[in-house]
Amino acid sequence: AFFKAAVALERKYGVTVAHETHRHRALFSPFSAYRLLKAVPDLKLNADFSHWCCVCESLLPDFEREMALACERSIHIHARVGYEEGPQVPDPRAPEYRKHLERHEVWWDAIIAAHESKLITEDDKFKNLDNLQKLTDRTQKKVDEILAAKEAELKIV
Repeated sequence: AFFKAAVALERKYGVTVAHETHRHRALFSPFSAYRLLKAVPDLKLNADFSHWCCVCESLLPDFEREMALACERSIHIHARVGYEEGPQVPDPRAPEYRKHLERHEVWWDAIIAAHESKLITEDDKFKNLDNLQKLTDRTQKKVDEILAAKEAELKIV
C-alpha cells in the first residue's frame, strides 16, 4: 500500500521519487524488490545494490532476472561498491576488490543502457520544471500561512 500511495503522489504532484534499495527496509533484497517492482509497475529505485550483496552474502550470481528488472527501474545510481561482508568495500581501487567493482560496474552500465532509449526531450524538461515550480509555490504558500499564524499567536500573548 505504501509504494502504491507513493507512486500516486508522484503522479499527483508531478515529481519523481526513487526508493533506495537498503537493508532493513522493504527493498532489502533482490527477491523482495522484484516482488514489489512487479506489483507496482511505476515504482522507481535508487540503486544501492551494495546492500543486496551484503544481505545475500554474494555478488548476486543467482539473481539475473531480479537485477535486470531492478536496473530497468533504477533512476539513480548510488555508486557504492558492496561485498559479501558489508555494504562498502574499504577501497574500491584495491586489487582484492576488483571483482566487486567490476560487478557493480556491470549493473551501473545496465541501468544506463536501460535509459538510453528513454532520453528526456527538452519539452519533458520544461514540463518537469513547471511541475517543480508549482510544488515549490504551494509549499511556500503553506510555510507563509504557518509563519503568519505563529506571528499572530505571539502578538496575542
